[in-house]
Amino acid sequence: MWAKASISEFLMKRILTSALGLGSLLILFGVPGVHAADAPPAYTLQFLGEGSVVGINNRTMVVGFRTHPSTGVQTPLVSVSGAPWSVLPTPAGASAAFPTDLNDAGVVVGVATLPGGRRAVRWIPSDAGYSVELLPLLPGELASYATGINNLGEIVGARAGILGTPFGFGWFYSDAGGLVGLDAAYGWFATPDGINDGGVILAGTQTFDTRTGTLTDVGLSGPTQYNPIGGVDINAAGQIVGAASLRSTSLNVVSVFKYQPGDGWTFLSGSSRYTVANDINNLGDVGWGELGAGISFVGLGNYALGSLLDPATAAAGWVITGNGCLLNDLREVATVARNSVTGQSGAVVLLPAGTVAPPDAPTNLFAAPHPA
Repeated sequence: MWAKASISEFLMKRILTSALGLGSLLILFGVPGVHAADAPPAYTLQFLGEGSVVGINNRTMVVGFRTHPSTGVQTPLVSVSGAPWSVLPTPAGASAAFPTDLNDAGVVVGVATLPGGRRAVRWIPSDAGYSVELLPLLPGELASYATGINNLGEIVGARAGILGTPFGFGWFYSDAGGLVGLDAAYGWFATPDGINDGGVILAGTQTFDTRTGTLTDVGLSGPTQYNPIGGVDINAAGQIVGAASLRSTSLNVVSVFKYQPGDGWTFLSGSSRYTVANDINNLGDVGWGELGAGISFVGLGNYALGSLLDPATAAAGWVITGNGCLLNDLREVATVARNSVTGQSGAVVLLPAGTVAPPDAPTNLFAAPHPA
């Protein structure tokens, strides 16, 4: 997936790369859930270019990166309204950079590689394009790693550890309040995964409300046969998508769960070691992967993302190859795909275009007696 082992587990949960193919996915998702009267969206596809995706906002902006095949150097990328990738600027002296999240204003956060180590950065949009700036460091620290931003512009991150990955010494930054160390200010030693618009920080099995100072351990409230559930993303309502492995010593099985405040965790999918949780939007829809891209729509059920392609798009040669997907509140989806006709392969954005039509009813059926 990554050319260098130093890329963080946090970001790997968001990056979507090629899987074993659509056939395996249809086996996993071939039995749909109970669906409401409505139908899921049918999707057309726009190719962004080579690379991976790490975020999509409600303005159809997608951020991602391209990794040089021989050097492993990452180039940060952004797409607006389905247009091909544009390259984001890097700070002076940086040898590489990649985004980790963006908000609806188009502000992007990520990480740049500088001679002294990795530094958290912020890209700010304007009419002239994007500018980039380094975020401040905690006292005594030489490196940092931004992991999330909300629509208020509040940013979370952590120290960049020995391998350049986020580790402990979590922090919270806003333009109004500056940089706050979570350990020093709240006694909470954590590595944040993200922050929602209510100021609630998600860090693995715990959440922390920066407005009230309330710490909640949500991971231990899952099914007893599973290890504590680690959250990957949190929405504005406090719903969380996460994943956990079975406690079994003989079965290497990972499953995806959805957390509802007050109700706890609900099993969504996952019966193999390859299951990953990706994203949750403010509607409560979830994207995940298990040998392919799966998507769960509230009130509709679970689907193989590839099965929702518009017939003309599928006929043009497009196949979803990403092991998961990211989605916004418009149910637009970012993932990875390949075209068997043109040879194009890389990041794509899927746009709803009506609903999936039911299959034609079979004709010329007749009954014939046969021996038992």
